[in-house]
Amino acid sequence: MVNTSIERQEINKSVYINSYSGNFKRNLLSINLVSVATRKNITTSSLIPYLLERGSEKYPDLITIRRTLCDLYGSEMSLSMSSRGGERVLSGSIVGISERYLGEDVFVDDKRVDLLLDLIFNPLTYGDGFSETWFNIDKEKHRIRIESEIEDKRDYCLKLLRERFFKGDVRSLPTTGFAEDIDKITPSSLYQAYKEFLKNCKIEVVYVGDKVERVVSRIESFFKFDEISDYITESLPAIKYGEEELIDLKLETQQTKIAMAYTSGRNLTEREKTVFRVVNVILGGSPVSRLFKNLREINGLCYYCSSFPNFNSGSLMIDGGIDSNNINKFRNVVNEEISELASGEIDAKELKNAIDITGKRLKKISDSPVAIIRWILNSVLDKDKIELPLDEFNRIMTVSKQEISTLAELFKIKTTVILNQSDVEGLNV
Repeated sequence: MVNTSIERQEINKSVYINSYSGNFKRNLLSINLVSVATRKNITTSSLIPYLLERGSEKYPDLITIRRTLCDLYGSEMSLSMSSRGGERVLSGSIVGISERYLGEDVFVDDKRVDLLLDLIFNPLTYGDGFSETWFNIDKEKHRIRIESEIEDKRDYCLKLLRERFFKGDVRSLPTTGFAEDIDKITPSSLYQAYKEFLKNCKIEVVYVGDKVERVVSRIESFFKFDEISDYITESLPAIKYGEEELIDLKLETQQTKIAMAYTSGRNLTEREKTVFRVVNVILGGSPVSRLFKNLREINGLCYYCSSFPNFNSGSLMIDGGIDSNNINKFRNVVNEEISELASGEIDAKELKNAIDITGKRLKKISDSPVAIIRWILNSVLDKDKIELPLDEFNRIMTVSKQEISTLAELFKIKTTVILNQSDVEGLNV
């Protein structure tokens, strides 16, 4: 388990480096730019990674980039945009073999750092914008990506659930943006949006690997400029209790999809977030969960079912694939299981198993540089400080039956979305 110090230092205004010296065969660097999500920037920001991957001042085309990655012993690189609460996160990562396996006279870490930094911060431009040729290709690719989201019915159902559950809130904005906005964007306006994103962001650099001091020094020297503004993360409130909203959408689908969202009605404390991990394992977040056992194995009411906790919004989402005649049975069993947890119907063996599973998941983080980086990034974005998995592990070991019952009692149903065939009767409530 990651039980040694993870170093964190502020190297410039709103720029932080987080590093963990691990004995891995591959080193991983992740650079994350965090900015506020808005209705105006949600689609434009989605297009940014496409154009950044096309080239930079030093690496002007895809051939040069790929050749450089090959020269760096088959290093791999990616750029992406994601949503996290009310924020957008532009992430760039590069991973490659540790120098200690390449010989005494082989030095590649600095070159990896330089490549990723150059692509993110010095993109290739033409006049006052990105390349019009590449822009036109990439905007169509993104349009197709948005329009094809409906083809994955499970993800689409969960997407609709988030949009309705967080209705009127920035968290309801789709991660990929809106297809109707794409034609309003130009190469010039996209480049201006990119510069605005850089100007108003916090930068979290995370490095997991060896020769930490040298890599950190290289990154530190790059950020010796004063163009970054102060960035403050704003905490968003939990969704308030209210009457359940039921959405029954008719689509061509072979299997009915259902997704349900519960709210705790208020933001959770740090201790409650720890307890929430265990609650999720018991309810629907493991192969031995109550929902898996009672919905699928015993009653045969679904083909799959899972629960997803959102610690920062105090929400719990549950989804399943079912036959249309089992909609109400599915909903009733889910509500009954949450009610039983709230009433304290948990035996000692079930609690011990859930704690053990949660603990093993925390231990497993140390097996993967990707998992370590994900943990570090979640920690600093949630709490603005580093917290070790070992600390959470120790807290998990003390979770009690009463704490689980008290937390489960908070969750009330708020939104249900169902995707059903047009010729099938929907909700019967």
